[in-house]
Formats: sequence, C-alpha cells, structure tokens
Amino acid sequence: ALEAVTEDDSNVNIEYADPSLLLNNIQLSSKSTFARASAYGGELTRMHFMYGSTYQNAFNGSNFDNIHFNAYTKVFIDTQTLLSNTSSDAFYTHFGVAKVLKAYTMILMVDLFGDMPYSKSLDGTELNPPLQDDAFIYEEALKLLDEAIIDLENPVSLPGTVTDLFFPNLSMSERIQAWKRVANTIKFKAYLNTREPEHINQLLSDGELILDHDHDFEFKYSTQQTNPDSRHPKFSNNYDNIYSNNEYLSLSYMNMLLTDKTFIDTRINYFIYRQDIVTAEDFEKYSCFHSIPPEHFDEDDPYLCLPYGYSGSDHLAGAPIIQEGPFYPIFGIYPVGGAFDEGKGSSADSHLGLQGAG
Repeated sequence: ALEAVTEDDSNVNIEYADPSLLLNNIQLSSKSTFARASAYGGELTRMHFMYGSTYQNAFNGSNFDNIHFNAYTKVFIDTQTLLSNTSSDAFYTHFGVAKVLKAYTMILMVDLFGDMPYSKSLDGTELNPPLQDDAFIYEEALKLLDEAIIDLENPVSLPGTVTDLFFPNLSMSERIQAWKRVANTIKFKAYLNTREPEHINQLLSDGELILDHDHDFEFKYSTQQTNPDSRHPKFSNNYDNIYSNNEYLSLSYMNMLLTDKTFIDTRINYFIYRQDIVTAEDFEKYSCFHSIPPEHFDEDDPYLCLPYGYSGSDHLAGAPIIQEGPFYPIFGIYPVGGAFDEGKGSSADSHLGLQGAG
C-alpha cells in the first residue's frame, strides 16, 4: 500500500524558505519602497509632475497602498521570517543586511507618514494594529541598526551563496564593510532628524560612513531586457515605448534648471534628454505653444513649453500635457540610465546611453 501523504507539496512550509532568496526579496522590496517614497517626494518638491489642481486632491488614501504593501508584507515580514526560521551560524551576514534594510524602511515610513503601526502589525491577530509614536519607531530602528552591525562583525558568519543586489562586485569582506557604512550613515541621518549632536559627532569621529562614490548605497540596475527585464523601470517607459510613454516631466524643474541661475545649469543635460531641439522658428508647431494657461498663472510664468526644446507638465495645473510622439523630452542618463543630451535632438531608442543601467 502507498504510504500516507503527510505534506502538501503545493503548500510549502515556511521552514524550507531559502535564506539567500529571502534576503534578495528584502533587497528588492526595500528598493521598491524607496522608489515609491521618492516619487511622492519628487512630486511635492516639483522634481516630478504632480497631477491634480490642489494639494487636497493630489493624493488619496489608495495612492499609498503600494508603499505600505512593500514595507509590511515584504520587507518586515520577510525579515521576521529570515530571523526566526534560520538558525545556522552561517547566516549572520544575511541577518545584518536584512536588519539594516528593515531599519531603513522603518525610518523612511516615519519620515513620510509620522506615527505608524509596528509592534502588533505582524503578529497576525490585529487586523487594524494601533499607531505607535514616531519617536518610538526611530528608537527601535536605531536598536536594530546596532544589532545589524554586531551581526555583520560576527566572525562565525560564512559567505553563503547570496547575490548582493546593492554591492554585487565586492568581495565578502568589502561587502561587510560597505553594509556597516550604510548602517552608520542611516544612524547619522536619524540623529540629524532627532537633533542629537553627541551621536552625530561620534559617528563623524569614527569615520565609518558613506564618504565617497565608492561607498554609495544604490540599487544596481543592468542592461538585461528579458527574463527578467532588469533595466531601470523608467528607462523602459521612456526609451522602449516612445508613443505610449506616460512619464510626464516637470516643467517647473526644467524651468529652474534653465533660469534659476545666471547661466543654464549643466546638470540638465544629465537629467533631461531632448528628442527634438526646437528653434524659435518652429516653436509654434507644438500644441503646447498655443495652450492657454490657468488664470492663476502670472504673465511671465512658463506654461507647458520652454525654449530650446524643453516641454513638460505644470505643477498642479490639471491634466498633463499631451506628449507629442518622438518630440517631447524624456529622462536622461540620471537616474534612469538613459542618454546624455548632446544637443543633437535624435529620437530615443533602447540602445541609447547606459541602456537602462541606472
């Protein structure tokens, strides 16, 4: 007779979760949480286009579902799973990295929302866990960072097989040092926000902070297009789909780069790539030239169009500009891994610039 089946193969027990794959998912989810938070901040500071007509109707509660989903159901719960279901001494480095990313996500959420659910948010018994004071969340995050540094320094830890998505090209010892710098720099940021100069001075004295480009804490995109597409997502939106692109650039930001100083800020060539260089003679061929600005605009306020081929959508000025095929500006080499604007005005395609390795 066949032996009784005691486990359901389609419902794998959590004890079989691979620690390295869990850590990779924590890294991916923390990246996504940061990207979403940055998008909101970019809109409020006019670096990105902000849809709507007032601040009151620019956002609604559902706009923030994604950032909470990534933080709670991925970063937090995967870190809890990794720590509670992995007992081998070989994974202290995994523990340290996961704790750094969880602490960073906690601080990010507090900076964005203030008080947040925490202590009872993952126990499975509270469908609506209570908010906790933002100062308490900061304290817990700082404790977690101290624990992370201890884990990273643990000599028992073995390299394992994890692919580090933030520091893929470093040796194991260099990687551990890099994550310690990240942990200390997050602590530095937290102490700046809480106005604690004695801790700030101690971190500066120790010198184990992100101090130059080689220490940068950044997610590494690549040029791989399929299985999976590992390019910067905004590169795909801008350079693969010229006629269906829904990325609306901020006219306010472009205008600041063009006119805020007595000279054109040369960073605009890195931030914005123009597919068409518009001269004074053919400027009127664009629909934005004929658009009527809202009543609250001053006579000298730019609306939709700027000189030299820059056009975009205005901050809280209703519907975005209708993008005109391969003529409108798109994101450049920073941060999406696109093309540097050399003033040639050629149409974008997926082979330009860094090809998505932003």
